[in-house]
Amino acid sequence: MDVRPSALALTPLLLFLALFFGSGLYFTLQGEAMGFYQLRAPVAILPAVALAAWIA
Repeated sequence: MDVRPSALALTPLLLFLALFFGSGLYFTLQGEAMGFYQLRAPVAILPAVALAAWIA
């Protein structure tokens, strides 16, 4: 079986980072105290896990 590397495998990681850092920056800019703690990491990882399962 010939397996070729693909950058598509990194999309779940990029989705997680975009959600986590994007929401953290958004809440920080809105003046929320500790903006990066407003969205928990397990909540941000769920769409990334769903995307990874869909890609696989």
